[in-house]
Amino acid sequence: KRTAAMNASIENGCNVCIIQSGANANIDILQDGNGNFIVDEDWSGPALITGDNLVLNIKQGNVTTTGSSDENGIGLYINGNNTNLTISQGDHANDQGEHKIILDINGASNVISLTQYDGGTLSKHFFEGHIDGGSNNLTITQKDNGQKTFFLDVNGNDNEGTFIQEDTGTHYLDVTLDADHEVNITQRGSGNHGARVDLDGYSTDFDLIQQGSTAQNYEIDNTCSNALGCTINTTQGTQ
Repeated sequence: KRTAAMNASIENGCNVCIIQSGANANIDILQDGNGNFIVDEDWSGPALITGDNLVLNIKQGNVTTTGSSDENGIGLYINGNNTNLTISQGDHANDQGEHKIILDINGASNVISLTQYDGGTLSKHFFEGHIDGGSNNLTITQKDNGQKTFFLDVNGNDNEGTFIQEDTGTHYLDVTLDADHEVNITQRGSGNHGARVDLDGYSTDFDLIQQGSTAQNYEIDNTCSNALGCTINTTQGTQ
């Protein structure tokens, strides 16, 4: 798992340790600077959340206009429906990346927005997500220099996903979705694109863009068999 998410850190613990049980929790977490961890999923800290209608906002960044917010990690296990999750890792031109997220959700009807960003040259972004439950709206973005690795597996129907990996190069993405889906994938500049996508029956409406400079490659396994679904659009190269 991307070498235990780039060897994690903070001595296999967490600076914000969460064990939450009960519906309608609203949690906001702001962590300033480097090496911040909210963890579970085997980096080893709690981050165990049970209950429906969760609103969870996490920002790991400078907050100010100087400094960096590097090597931050989040591991979440969430058991509940109607999760509204917003995560931001990195927010400044000095950030050097090394951000990692592991997300495991057992529940349906989730709205998830995740961003990993750096403005430096050393970035290694890693994301792995497992969702057991349908009706999800997912927006996941990995931006700027260096390695970007992205794995997502959703077991449940009726999903909308926008997945972006852009600038500068070394992209890789692997997405598996159950039936009834709409997917938009963008991998941009400079080369090293990748992409492997597995989509089950009906729906589809799949758009993929891989551009500048060369590299690309792309693989799809799609089982639509119509019922008024399908449509695959791909754009590779030049920009």
